[in-house]
Amino acid sequence: MQIKVAGSTLNQIPLDWSGNKKRILEAIRLAEEQDVRVLCLPEMSITGYGCEDVFFNPHIHEKALETLFELLPFTKNLVTIFGLPMIFQGNLFNCTAVVANGKLLGFVPLAEKDQSLRSAVFSTNSTLPQSPLLIKISCNTVSVVVLCDTVL
Repeated sequence: MQIKVAGSTLNQIPLDWSGNKKRILEAIRLAEEQDVRVLCLPEMSITGYGCEDVFFNPHIHEKALETLFELLPFTKNLVTIFGLPMIFQGNLFNCTAVVANGKLLGFVPLAEKDQSLRSAVFSTNSTLPQSPLLIKISCNTVSVVVLCDTVL
């Protein structure tokens, strides 16, 4: 059995919620047309990348989660990796959300390997407890508890 995996390059704009969502939906549509089963979107694909200190604003996390949940129904028959910022135990992480067949499977913080803006803004995985990792995310419209078996 062969599984088609694709990566998508998106021209995401910081905090352009509707535009970013539209470009994600187009990437999903194109992936489905090409029988892709695993679609990897860029880091911060939901929010856009250049938000810097604005990533610490709680509204950003609520809106990013809200947008993620709005995108779930469009991931039927597809594993999709979304990028978004998350705060856990007071630390800001550059995370991926793993979604399959319309369901959120978990969040995985990305490993920061350089001393660029990313490591200046985002926490490193060394600030996380050992796995399994329980992450509870709550906002006005969504409350989620996700158990991640592995922290990469």
